[in-house]
Amino acid sequence: MSVDEPVARIMVENVFTVTGEAAVADAAALMANKRISCLPISMGQGAVGVVTEKDIIQKVVAEGRDPKKVRVKDIMSTPLILAPATISIKDAAEKMLSHEIRRLVITDDKGKLIGLATMTDIIRWIAQGQGNPNYILRYLSDEIG
Repeated sequence: MSVDEPVARIMVENVFTVTGEAAVADAAALMANKRISCLPISMGQGAVGVVTEKDIIQKVVAEGRDPKKVRVKDIMSTPLILAPATISIKDAAEKMLSHEIRRLVITDDKGKLIGLATMTDIIRWIAQGQGNPNYILRYLSDEIG
């Protein structure tokens, strides 16, 4: 187990997406049904943003907006932070921390979305490799922080 392994080893490959024109209600229903916390937003050829549970809560629910009328393109988080599948797990984690994000869209060499890596994926990878929760805390403070 090495932090220099490519993030492609731990990323989720079957990523659900929605178009920017999708209603927030539809995006939220898909997220609930698939038990996921975010959806990349596709417009045209590639992903342009991501909508998260936090976006929906803060930008729709808390403001009393109608989720059937609001489009995800109007609340998505941008700019989208991308990384190639060859980026190391350590560099992916550092990129997430430096941009203060918990999800990283992974692309192929042509910029096409091929996966999603999250802080949860990284922590799960560490925990499975070491089997020691204390190691996770030490790892995060030593290697990344």
